Amino acid sequence: MIHLLSPGDPARPTGGFRYNARLVSGLRALGEAVTVHVLEAAWPDPGEPVHIELPAGEPVIVDELLCCGVRLRCGPTVGLLHSPLFAERPRREQTAWRERERAVLAGLDALVVTSPLTASALGVVATVVPPGVEAVPEGPVAIPAEPERHELLAVGHLMPRKGQDLLLEALARLVARTEHRVRLRLVGGPADAAFAGELAARVREEALPVELVGPTDDVTPAYRSSQLLVHAARFEAWGMVIDEALSHGIPVLSTPAGALARAGRAALRVPAGDAEALARALARWCGDAALRASTVEASRRLELPGWLEVAVAWKSLLDELRETRR
Repeated sequence: MIHLLSPGDPARPTGGFRYNARLVSGLRALGEAVTVHVLEAAWPDPGEPVHIELPAGEPVIVDELLCCGVRLRCGPTVGLLHSPLFAERPRREQTAWRERERAVLAGLDALVVTSPLTASALGVVATVVPPGVEAVPEGPVAIPAEPERHELLAVGHLMPRKGQDLLLEALARLVARTEHRVRLRLVGGPADAAFAGELAARVREEALPVELVGPTDDVTPAYRSSQLLVHAARFEAWGMVIDEALSHGIPVLSTPAGALARAGRAALRVPAGDAEALARALARWCGDAALRASTVEASRRLELPGWLEVAVAWKSLLDELRETRR
């Protein structure tokens, strides 16, 4: 039996929870019995530690959000980090949280990260098992060579780390400086209510060409009506939305993210935290038909790994841990 500890509802529409769900289904498809334990609390900092005891010798996968708040009596234990927790904290708290994370992770039997950027940011040694990519039955999106309007898409919870404020600033500069016709769809729920309110106010007050879509369980229609994914995160360990866009044959304009290692020439890259660089890259994209064609073609040539490969990598790691405990 394998146990996975989930910090709340496993069906939540985030990249981390989707990874967990695909991992569970993949391990089961490989013949493993997996039990998911849902632990409800104010993660990642529940106040008082949550204690849980599970059968000795049965591997336990602990999601990153639980790592600093759960006390386990079981083993072996494997931490699963989608992104460093300290990166979500206010700047004044980040150093203390980073050291707290490192101390907790040092007590685990193994550590898996979904991106090398996570291990690098924390300064830890870990096994890297990146996300897989869902197959797209409909095939690549049809992207016109000379569109009447450039359809841009951003997908992610509305929060400062995701950089939607920088994206709006870049869009405002693009509109002020050029005659390119554009529309941006922002898809995602308000992880930070005040921040989301500020975004909505700016869109309204400046009449920006932005549609605030809100949260949705099915992002496929948004992908299939878009021509470019724009990802402006200040920090992104992986970025599953980048994978999703590429799987639909949609090029990407992004700040640094682990998923860009797969993108090759299907992506334009800009520094994090730089609205001016975003604005210039958007202007270049809109004004250069040859660039658009080459990135679209590159996205169609990509061969992205599926989720079964993720499960196989995990099973190999778990088998090794079980063998060492015999």
